[in-house]
Amino acid sequence: MSAGVFHKIPRIDDSRLAEVFARDVLADLVRKELLSPEWAERLLSWRHSGFKAGLSPLALRMSEEELKPVPSKGWAAMIRKVYEVDPMLCPKCGSLAVLMTSMSAV
Repeated sequence: MSAGVFHKIPRIDDSRLAEVFARDVLADLVRKELLSPEWAERLLSWRHSGFKAGLSPLALRMSEEELKPVPSKGWAAMIRKVYEVDPMLCPKCGSLAVLMTSMSAV
């Protein structure tokens, strides 16, 4: 395959994919001793375990243009849009905030 080229694959059984994904994630949590084997089995027995794979019916009706990823505007713009507050402005006086620290994934 060439880098940067999208290759469409045939439709697969989403429910089976979700089950395989759930089993892999839960097995990893058990292996890391973050979840007991009993709880992993209990979660797998639930009808709605919280694991989902595949496209929603809405996504299946969307055009390729609508499915293109949207470039990130950054965390401040997202917070501004969702919470309708500017995280870069002081809530008391309205002056521009100064970023003192930041976190990143290890």
